[in-house]
Amino acid sequence: MGKSIKGEKLTPETLTKPIVQTCIESIIVVDKHNIVFVLPNNEKANYELIKERRAKLVEHTPVLEGNITYPRRFRPEHLHYKVVLMQT
Repeated sequence: MGKSIKGEKLTPETLTKPIVQTCIESIIVVDKHNIVFVLPNNEKANYELIKERRAKLVEHTPVLEGNITYPRRFRPEHLHYKVVLMQT
């Protein structure tokens, strides 16, 4: 992804389908209240590699972790997220 934006600021003009696809493929949905964002450390870390290591990645120590609460009509929804760095 770094090569795709060439160090530029990410804007709607620089946003392309491959960049969006890379971001989406790097998300692991554990359940409806927990998600994991995988940050690949190099170009070799692709979707297939993330898929193969899914269970291990979910257990990785996060570099960032937090909770988000979305107000809903009848009760708020809570989402726990963590960001992990994938080592290849």
